[in-house]
Amino acid sequence: MSKTIVLLGGNSSENKDWIERISRLLPFPTHTVVYEHWKNNAQLINLDTEVNRLEQLAPTIIFAKSAGILVTLKGAFERKVSPERCIFAGVPLHWSKKNNFPLEQWLLNWKIPTTFIQNSHDPAGSVEELKLLLEECNVKNFKLTTLRGETHDYPVDEIAKDIKENIS
Repeated sequence: MSKTIVLLGGNSSENKDWIERISRLLPFPTHTVVYEHWKNNAQLINLDTEVNRLEQLAPTIIFAKSAGILVTLKGAFERKVSPERCIFAGVPLHWSKKNNFPLEQWLLNWKIPTTFIQNSHDPAGSVEELKLLLEECNVKNFKLTTLRGETHDYPVDEIAKDIKENIS
C-alpha cells in the first residue's frame, strides 16, 4: 500500500495519545491530525478549521473516531475532501445532536466505501441506533462492525486490526 492514511481522533485532547498509539501499530504510512483546539485547551472542536486543514491534506483514506467522523462528513458534504475509503469508529450520534451538528444531513446519500465500527452499547449512540440512522440516510457501500462494549472507548489493538483489514 503506497497511500498515506489520515488519522483523526475524537474531540477530547485525551484522544491524541490514543490515535498516536494506533498510528504506531499500522504497517503503512500515516498522518495523525493534531487538532487546533487541543493546542489551546479549548473544549470543543472547530469543525470549519479542521475541515480546511483536512482539505489541505487531500486524503485518499481516512480513519476517524467520534468528532473526527464529523470533520470528515462535513468536509465531504462541502466537497472539500473526497476520500476513496473511510473507516469510522464511534459515531457520536447523541453528541452531534447536543452540539447542533447536522449529522443526518452530512450522512444523507453517503456513497464513499466506509466501514463503521460501533460498540454495541456506546453511550454516544448504540450500534442499533447507528444502523437505523444509516438506513434512514440511505447510506450505500458500507460495512457495519459491532464491537462488544458499553463505553465510547475503543481498544487500540482491535481498531488497528480493523483498519489493516479494511485497507489491504
